Amino acid sequence: MALSYYFGFVIALVAYTVALAFYRIYFHPLHAYPGPRLAAASDLYHFYFDMISRGGGDLVNHLEELHAIYGPVVRIGPNELHFSETRAYMDMYRIGAGLTKEPWLYRMHGMEQSSFGYTNTRDHKIRREMLSPFFNRRAVLQLQHVIRDEVDHLIAAMGRTSETPVDLHYAFRAVALDVVTSYLFGKPIGSLNVPGFRHQLLVDIQDLIGSFWSLKWFPIMPIFSRLPDSVAVALNPKFRSSILVKNMLAEQIDHFLEDGNALKQVDHEIIYTYLLSPQNEKHARPSRHSLLDEAQVLIEAGSDTIGNTLCVGIMYALDSPKVYNALRAEIDGAWPNTDEPMLLQQFEELPYLTAFIKEALRLSHGMMSPLPRVVNQDMVIGGHAVPAGTVVSSGASFVHNDSDIFENPESFIPERWMTAGASQLESSLVTFGRGPRQCMGMALAWAELYIAFGNLFRRVDFELYDTSMDDFVKLKDHFVPVHGGRNPRALVRPRKT
Repeated sequence: MALSYYFGFVIALVAYTVALAFYRIYFHPLHAYPGPRLAAASDLYHFYFDMISRGGGDLVNHLEELHAIYGPVVRIGPNELHFSETRAYMDMYRIGAGLTKEPWLYRMHGMEQSSFGYTNTRDHKIRREMLSPFFNRRAVLQLQHVIRDEVDHLIAAMGRTSETPVDLHYAFRAVALDVVTSYLFGKPIGSLNVPGFRHQLLVDIQDLIGSFWSLKWFPIMPIFSRLPDSVAVALNPKFRSSILVKNMLAEQIDHFLEDGNALKQVDHEIIYTYLLSPQNEKHARPSRHSLLDEAQVLIEAGSDTIGNTLCVGIMYALDSPKVYNALRAEIDGAWPNTDEPMLLQQFEELPYLTAFIKEALRLSHGMMSPLPRVVNQDMVIGGHAVPAGTVVSSGASFVHNDSDIFENPESFIPERWMTAGASQLESSLVTFGRGPRQCMGMALAWAELYIAFGNLFRRVDFELYDTSMDDFVKLKDHFVPVHGGRNPRALVRPRKT
C-alpha cells in the first residue's frame, strides 16, 4: 500500500512538472519571446550557468552567445527577460522607470536593512537621503587627506619589498579597504600592514565571491547570521574574519549608541554622524540591526570594485607604452615636486588622466552581473512590450561593449573620451549604475581613483612579473567580475626621477 502511494506521488509530481513546463513554453505571457526552451521551462537553466558551466559564473558569457542567436531580447527564465541593447538598459534603470529590485538576489546576503538590501523604494530613498551628505563632493573634498594618507601607506609598503613581486589584486583591494574603513568609521582596518597585503578579510571575501551564486541558490546567509559565532565558524571557517569585522563594527555602534558625546570625539565626520543624528525630522534613527547591515554593505561595496578598477587601469597601462608614457608625461608636468602633495582638484584638471580613469571604469564594469528588476505595470523596454510581473535585467558589460557607442570596445583607448563625440560616451558609462539606485559613493570612488592613479604613476615604477594580459582579460560573472587567470603581479620600485 505504501509503495503504491509512493508511485502515485511520483507520477503526480512528474505530470505536474510536465504540465507546468508545457504551460511556460506555450502559454505563459512571455511565450512569444525567443530563447532556449529549457530556460523557459525551468530556473534550472539559469542555475546551470551560475553554478556548473565552466566552473560557474558563466551566465554573462552565455548571454552574449544567446543574444548572437536570438537577438536583443532573450527569455532566460520562466518569468525573466534579458536585454542586450543600451537603450533597453536606460529604459530599465532610469529615474522614474518604476521598476523595483527583485528580492531573491538582494536578500541573499542577509543584509536586508541596508541601502543595498532594501527592495522597498521608500526605505531606500530615506536611507540615501540620510547618507548623501556624507558622500557628496563637498564632504569628499574635505576628507581627501584620508584617501591620500592610505595611498601614501600603500606606496611605502610596496617600496619595502622592491625585490619581491607584489600581488596587485590584494595590494589594490587593501588600499581600497583601508580607505573605505577610515573614511566611513574613522579608523582603517589595517590591511596595508599585513605582509603581502593578504588581510584575512580580503582573502575570505575573495573565496566567498567565488561561491557567490551558491549563496543565491542555497540562501544560507540569513540562517548563518542568526547562529552563534562559534557555530557559524565551525560550519564554515571562511566566515571567521567577517564575523570579527562585524563584531568590531557592532562594538563601535554600541559605543555611539550608549554615549551621546562620543561622535564629537572622532577625528572627522563618519557615517554615524548622519545616521544617528538625522538632519531631516522625517527620518528616524535606524535600528542597531540596520546600522550594522549598512556598515557591512558599505565595506564590501567600497573595497572590491575600486580595487578591481585600479588593477584594470594599471594592467592596461603597463600593456601599452603609449598610454603609460602619456600618463606619466601629463602627471609629471603637473606635479614636478612630489615633496608637496597634489590635491584632488589638481588631478581632476588633467585631461588624459581623466580619460584614462573613464576607460578603466568602462572595462572594469563595476557589477558584472545583470541586476534584476520587477516590472510593476505593463511597459515598453527597448521597443518591446513587457507585461507586469516580469523580471527584467541588463548588464553593464553589454553597454560598455556596445560597438555602436564604443568603437573597438574590447580595446583600451583613453583617447576615445577626448573626442568631440565624447558626450554620448559619458551617458553610456554605467559602472556606477543608473537611476535612483546609482552608487551613492561615486564621488568618493572618483576621488580614490584620481589620487591613487596619480600617485602611483608619479611615484613608483612597475615591472610586470610572471603576468600577462591573457591571465587578466578572461572574465567570469560572480556578481562582480572575476578574472579567470592568475592574480596580476609586478615588481614595484620608487621612482628615481
